Amino acid sequence: MIETVLRIGFIVRLSLQLHLDMALHNPQAELFPGPQSEDGKQSSRDANQQSDDRSILPFVTTDEIIRRHAETGATSRVSGVIQDFSGDMVSIRRGGTGKEEVLRLREIEQIRFRKSAEYEEGLRFIAAGDWKRALSSLTTAAELEPRPWVVREIMASQIRCLTAIGRRADTIQIVEEILESDPHTRHVALLPLVWDERLPESERTMVPLSDLESSSLVRKLTAASVWLHDDKHAAAAQAELHSLRLCGRKRIQELAEIQLWRVRVIHPDRLRTADTEIWEGRVVDFERPIRGPAAIVLGRAFLHQHQYDKAAFAFLWMPVLQVEDRPLAAASLKYAAIALQTAGRPEESSVITSELLNRFPETSSAQQVAAAENSKVPQGNSQEGRSNELAVP
Repeated sequence: MIETVLRIGFIVRLSLQLHLDMALHNPQAELFPGPQSEDGKQSSRDANQQSDDRSILPFVTTDEIIRRHAETGATSRVSGVIQDFSGDMVSIRRGGTGKEEVLRLREIEQIRFRKSAEYEEGLRFIAAGDWKRALSSLTTAAELEPRPWVVREIMASQIRCLTAIGRRADTIQIVEEILESDPHTRHVALLPLVWDERLPESERTMVPLSDLESSSLVRKLTAASVWLHDDKHAAAAQAELHSLRLCGRKRIQELAEIQLWRVRVIHPDRLRTADTEIWEGRVVDFERPIRGPAAIVLGRAFLHQHQYDKAAFAFLWMPVLQVEDRPLAAASLKYAAIALQTAGRPEESSVITSELLNRFPETSSAQQVAAAENSKVPQGNSQEGRSNELAVP
């Protein structure tokens, strides 16, 4: 149990558990291997910044899939040319025999495929955190790429770049285009929905109320997340979310489900212990792009229930899994620090606060904490301080 872990090892325990859970519950978390450093090893900085859909690989004549066999756990290589990657299925034409084989995503450990120089360049810029230059390279790559499924992967990287530079509303049309090409795409999970309505409008997606009546599932979902906390329009937003839960598109259904969790978090008087017990089990079943936002909602619920260690654990998912939505990742770190401080773990809270200030200095969360730090009056008791500045929301 987390409660029995020594305070000095608490953060280490969280980090280890996060990575263990990623391996156990989401075997395709590293489906596309990431950028390599000069010594051939993946750098920790790049690992923090990359997503699960990026790869820096030499240009080769064949594609390659690393397949893990469910019964034995052994891996095997499938070489050839990938014909399509849509929904949860990958179709590859085997080298030599020319036979086409269809693999399910859950049995695939890694995918390596040919990329243009422009695509490679865009991925290198992403790994360096140069989102604007990455976006430019990826736009060129998409125009030159003849394979529809690779175009979708490039567009997914464009979504990450747009989110990172704050152009969240611009991602909606790209997700719509991907969805039109692949109705069951996993990339719909990249939509920068509103998961924390307390963030400033400049740090969350804003779309018009009229989008609730759009024929686009993507626009309906986004608008529902934007207006869910608005007292005047919450009922309409909830109605659309309930409708989306029945739309037949798995990932849209899951995102609508988690958005409906927010109703009980926004109105904590409706929150029950049974809710968090169910949600806690659901979070680990979600795919990686969905798990981070789901964990934020769960963390907020745990805070309301005064389960501070569990809240801290939940809030640390987002900064580990997804850093493109920087304001949301920063808010997660801020609330993880609050939970740890309230749980009586000031040293661990200080570690998380330093991480917030170092990694996300431009965000409102970091600026709020920095302002609190600067205005702090020295205390005789070293255990005081941040607990006086950071209050449980």
